[in-house]
Amino acid sequence: ATVGYEAFYEFAGIVTMANNTALIRIEPRAFKLASSTASTIDLRGATALTTVDFYAFFEFKGEVHMANNPALDTIGDNAFYKASSDSTIDLRGATNLTTVDDYAFREFKGIVTMENNTALSRIGRSAFSLASKAESTIDLTGATALATVGISAFSEFKGEVTMAGSYPLLETIESGVFYNASNPNSTIDLSQATSLTTIKGCKVCNDTETHFGAFEQFAGIVTIFNTLVLIESQAFY
Repeated sequence: ATVGYEAFYEFAGIVTMANNTALIRIEPRAFKLASSTASTIDLRGATALTTVDFYAFFEFKGEVHMANNPALDTIGDNAFYKASSDSTIDLRGATNLTTVDDYAFREFKGIVTMENNTALSRIGRSAFSLASKAESTIDLTGATALATVGISAFSEFKGEVTMAGSYPLLETIESGVFYNASNPNSTIDLSQATSLTTIKGCKVCNDTETHFGAFEQFAGIVTIFNTLVLIESQAFY
């Protein structure tokens, strides 16, 4: 079962979904800009769901709930950008999740929780930047397949981020990844990231775009391994 491309794009009425155990895919822009705050998309227990595609819930004004989605593989770019404050996205136990794409939860107003995502290999650019709920928790402990954490991935993220354990494929912490991530309970332990060589610093791309140091104004605790070759300018400013 599929919710198709732009199926409810800019839909102004009320849409309700629940008990969708056969649902496999939510296609691009399926609920983008749907405007009723009375809408509820309840994907809890959608155990066959593999994909929430790009812009699926972009600025969706209703509630979206996810939990118990073990087949989930991909969350596309901008999937939950600015989705509503009553939404809860619980990805704990989504052990097949490999990708949280660019801007997936940028400015997300609800609560997002991640844990036990052992297949996760890529967190995209600005994936969680400016997500505003302090109750959100991203625990990447045990994500041993993690190879990419994109520029500004957790920039100004208000929730708690934890990294601990082995990250054998992680070579670089990009600019702005944890810039001004303000939760003091966040802990980034890279002491077993034995392939990590570079922590990126501040980078001015053009007149309008600046990427800050990887840990600039980070409020939590950082531990790094001694294989580092380069810590760039203002990386921990």
